[in-house]
Amino acid sequence: MDFLTAGGEEKKIKELSGDLTSLLKKVSAAHRLRRFAGRRRRWAAETRRLRAVAPGHRRQNLVKKR
Repeated sequence: MDFLTAGGEEKKIKELSGDLTSLLKKVSAAHRLRRFAGRRRRWAAETRRLRAVAPGHRRQNLVKKR
């Protein structure tokens, strides 16, 4: 049985479900990235502070340690 998609072209049920699956995968990947984003930002800030206090670093006295 064929379905009419938004584009107007006919697709088999199997193809349609494939489209849905790929979409779902994309969505979940985006969600995973968003979940890790905060953690990555905190980690980056941490390493930035550590790097800033490394001896001989030019930004040594610009970044304050908390």
